[in-house]
Amino acid sequence: MATQKHIDFHTHTIYSDGIGIPEFNVRLARLSALDYLDITDHDKIGGYYEAKAAGEKWQLGIIPGVEVSTDKYHILGLGINVESKSFKEFLRFSADEQEKVCRGRINFFRDLGVPITYDKVKTAFPHARLGKFNVLMTLDQDKECKEFFMNRYGSVLIKEFYDELIKIGKESDKMTAVTSAMAIKEIHLANGLAMIAHPFKDIESLLELGELKKLGLDGLEV
Repeated sequence: MATQKHIDFHTHTIYSDGIGIPEFNVRLARLSALDYLDITDHDKIGGYYEAKAAGEKWQLGIIPGVEVSTDKYHILGLGINVESKSFKEFLRFSADEQEKVCRGRINFFRDLGVPITYDKVKTAFPHARLGKFNVLMTLDQDKECKEFFMNRYGSVLIKEFYDELIKIGKESDKMTAVTSAMAIKEIHLANGLAMIAHPFKDIESLLELGELKKLGLDGLEV
């Protein structure tokens, strides 16, 4: 009888919107009695190499992965070939497009008078593929931004205001250059499995799963 293995297929580090270095994820996984860990940062694979070294130290198997942000869904690439030159180029393109969206979010808040800048976000998260979480956390950590929200709204519950305000500036929150079809194709070319992340957060109808399956989707996260 096969031995049961415990695996976490979806984790993030400081290379995207996680809060810890890759070794932190590895140590936490070992404390949780896992056998394998997949590092799936958004549009970046740098954290895998650090996690692999830490995994050897802590006797934890590390699976190379990534979470590709597309125009509608987030597609996990599991077991990818991290040395694929074409896949690295695809991720650079995807990360660059996400950064454009991130700059749009920053500019949206600046137009409202919020004293946030791209440099502040980049300084707070120097290794990350910048996204929504990084902007939100910078707003929450930066002294000038917190003072702005307190003076304007009488509160520093920035998450509530962020969600509400970003709805108003929805055009600044769109990324259309990377499609799900592109992500699935590139993941397969890198010998990985393409899985939809948190599907019930993004999918409005189960018919969408059928359409994604036609594109080659291998499975879904539950």
